[in-house]
This record gives sequence, C-alpha cells and structure tokens, in this order.
Amino acid sequence: MARIKIKRPKPKRKPGSRAGLTREKIALAAAKQIEADEAAFSFRKLARSLGVTPTTVSSHFKGGLADLEDEIVRVIFDHASAPFKPNQAPNDYIEELFNMTLGNLKNNPTIALMTIRRLTRNPMLSSRLPERVLGSLEALGLAPRKIAPAYQATLQALFGLILSGPARLLTKAASDPSSLSESESPHLCEYREAIVEEQAQAAAWKPDPSTVKAAIARLMKELKVV
Repeated sequence: MARIKIKRPKPKRKPGSRAGLTREKIALAAAKQIEADEAAFSFRKLARSLGVTPTTVSSHFKGGLADLEDEIVRVIFDHASAPFKPNQAPNDYIEELFNMTLGNLKNNPTIALMTIRRLTRNPMLSSRLPERVLGSLEALGLAPRKIAPAYQATLQALFGLILSGPARLLTKAASDPSSLSESESPHLCEYREAIVEEQAQAAAWKPDPSTVKAAIARLMKELKVV
C-alpha cells in the first residue's frame, strides 16, 4: 500500500519572530541609519534594510522611536565594559568605562547627542550602566546618602567628555552659508569659517586617555575621594 502523504501547513511566524532578529540587532542597524541621515530615518526604511516588514520592527519596539533610541543607548553601555569586580580599583574602572564609551561613540555625533538626551531623561535607562557605576562608587567608600549624587556627578563628567569629543561634530546644514543673511546674522557670517574649521577638527577627533584621566581626577576631587 502506498503511503499517504499528509501536507501540514507550516505554522505562521508571529510578527517579529524572524530567526536571528533581536532588539539589539535592530538597534545597531537603526543607529547606523540615524547617524547617516537622522532626518530621513523611518521604521519603514529600517525594515526594508533588514528584509522584514515595518510591523516586524514595530513589534520589537512597541514604544516607537523613543523605545528604539533607548535600546540604542542600552546597547552602547552593554558593550562599554565588563561588570565591576570587588578587587578592581574603582576609579580605574570608571576611567575604563569612560574610555570605552567614548570609543563606541567615535565618529557618531548624532548618536552621542542621543545618548546624553536619553540618559538625561532617564539616568537609569541602561540597568547595566548604573549597576556598574554604583558598585564602583560604593567601593570608593562613599556613605550611602552620597551614592545617588555621586552617580549624577559621574554621569555629568561623562556627558562633558562626550560633548567635548564625539558630539562636537556639527551637521552639514549648520555649515551651509546659503541661508545666512549678513544683516540679520553679522556675527555668524563673520565667524562662520572659523566654526567650519572647528567642525573639520572635530571630525578628526579621537579618544584621548589623558583627557579622560584628568576628568576622573576632577570627579574624584568633587566626590572628595583621596
């Protein structure tokens, strides 16, 4: 007797369950597109580049663009450093975290500014960042009541490094003189070339360990840690 072949319908894949597609992978692809042209970014273009439908992308980020931006920041800090270990020197650990973060943001001024914007809105956005920093601050011997303000001071020190480094690069639109009126913007017209020159220097920015070390020294002084 010939065997009867029964054709069973393949189970439909739920939106967002495409093999290998994770929030992190989507966030990394989105970061690349946002950095290339933030104004032209859309979930539709992102989905097309990933070979999926917009519904698939949105199923991973039900909070929309804000949710996606938050995930981009989380990914940056998830890969910024290893967890703090009790036998590590706390200030050295924070220095390493700063250096790795600046390295991740190198050549990404738009993402650098996004990082500051999202962390300012929610300082505990990336659970790994505060967990690692708080552990190192505690190891410095700070009193429990001083830990929270010390965490804020640490973030501010990091923000200062980001603004003076990877976030310095201006957009192309900012250097376009076509829309400038000398009568309305005399100072801008006068100093535009100097600003553009500053932009060119910013584009060549590289992480400077000595600058980070100096920032850590100022932070330790502010926290009154000898």
